Amino acid sequence: MCKARFEIRTDPKNTAYVVVSGARKQVRDWEPSEDDVVIGGSEQGTSRKDGAFADIERQNLVKNNFSSYQDRIAELEQVSAEQWSDPYTMNARLRKAFRTEKHARIESELRDATLRERIGWSQDRILEPASSTEHGYTTPDIRRAWSESQRNRKDSQRTPRQDSSLRSAQHLSPAAQKLARRLIGNSHSKQAARRRQGL
Repeated sequence: MCKARFEIRTDPKNTAYVVVSGARKQVRDWEPSEDDVVIGGSEQGTSRKDGAFADIERQNLVKNNFSSYQDRIAELEQVSAEQWSDPYTMNARLRKAFRTEKHARIESELRDATLRERIGWSQDRILEPASSTEHGYTTPDIRRAWSESQRNRKDSQRTPRQDSSLRSAQHLSPAAQKLARRLIGNSHSKQAARRRQGL
């Protein structure tokens, strides 16, 4: 460690250091361009360097991923060729799907229009779709479940009578048993019709 006092000042105009006292300047020939040093903090130079490095990194990434990209492209081409090997059937399938969607959309619009008309809703307002689309909670599912329960209830009410009537017809020939079943079924349907008229 040197205990002598020395003074060095900066010269921004010439981008150099000036030794004022206590030391000597070492003269050395050096070119900044040899070591890729940018003098003056040129933003343009650093952005050029960053751009060049970024380009090299991008090129390396593309080279590394090229084989996986090629494999995926070949796979997609094969799937496309398989799907479109028979364009007529593929187009027919697509047209059928579009037709069913179109019919469903038109049917929905007609239903909405009749509902709007029935409740006095203005035509420019949009109706919300059904609140639940989960299986078992839509209107058709509820109606189907109700009709099945009604059928099961009626069947459970009919069963004892039919069984007793059919038991008495067990000794008959197959043709006679068939006729007996038909007559018993007709009488039950007539009774059900009378009940409905009476209610």
